[in-house]
Amino acid sequence: YRRSLSVMKDWAELSLRYYLAGNENRPLRMILPPRLKNIRHYGPPLGNLTELYRVTWDERYLEAARKWAWALVDMHPKNDDDWKNFGAVHFCWESMANYVRLTDDPDLKRVLASYADRSIQDVLRYGSVGDAAYGYQTTGDARFLDAGKARLLQLVSDTNTGSSPAQRGSSGRW
Repeated sequence: YRRSLSVMKDWAELSLRYYLAGNENRPLRMILPPRLKNIRHYGPPLGNLTELYRVTWDERYLEAARKWAWALVDMHPKNDDDWKNFGAVHFCWESMANYVRLTDDPDLKRVLASYADRSIQDVLRYGSVGDAAYGYQTTGDARFLDAGKARLLQLVSDTNTGSSPAQRGSSGRW
């Protein structure tokens, strides 16, 4: 545990110095290597900083996490055409949910609920039971529970029980 915490702190200190310090005039997404607007790059930093704040109560980590969360809010698709690049949002579910649980941030809560809503409508690729679970956890809306149950039953019925070890246990949809 101590080693893990030490590595997380080292990463956070680097993040505080390199990504966040002195770059207020540029959007956070423009200074992330490799300088892409890919949402998958936001989940781990937001999650790490949120968890570090939770275990250390160091306000610097919460402030940094807030900037990553605001960047996610800023990236949120504004119209239907913008949604096509958000298949990788599943990399951010847990981080967004943990941040919302910690801060009750209404803007990120709205964004997370919107992603969950799109996911249960099968608009996003890689929809999972987790998407529906985080949607329910964030909003309390029972339709997310119904969608999660339907997805879980579909996964169970699609599970390959054949003789091939390479395919056994998968849903066969790679």
